[in-house]
Amino acid sequence: MSFNISSTANLNVLGEALRDYAFIKHNEHDYGCYSTFDLLPEFVSVSDVAQREKYLKLLHGKKALKCDRDWCESVTEIFSDGDSITVAWYWDGDGTLLFEIDSKIIINDDCKKDNRWKDAKDFYHFV
Repeated sequence: MSFNISSTANLNVLGEALRDYAFIKHNEHDYGCYSTFDLLPEFVSVSDVAQREKYLKLLHGKKALKCDRDWCESVTEIFSDGDSITVAWYWDGDGTLLFEIDSKIIINDDCKKDNRWKDAKDFYHFV
């Protein structure tokens, strides 16, 4: 699958295309990172400590610097297709969803909405 990741790409369109690609829909109403958390089989859990730290900081922002490490880890999932796409989220009743593709990182800070996608650089100062 091809994704338009140019600097002029509409991030809402890109984010939703990545969401539709990565998450398995078991029925027509399933919505990735909201009503389904199942990913295509090529996505495997990221165990590398440095990579996990990077995505924890991106997902939790400044809160990651202060939060209880066990809690942050317990509500965060990070997967990669081993090639070019990483998907990560945290879910504590509300969700934040992140995709990285070709060094472009986008974040949706409200998983149930399709219009909240932003460049990670617009979210946190340490990206």
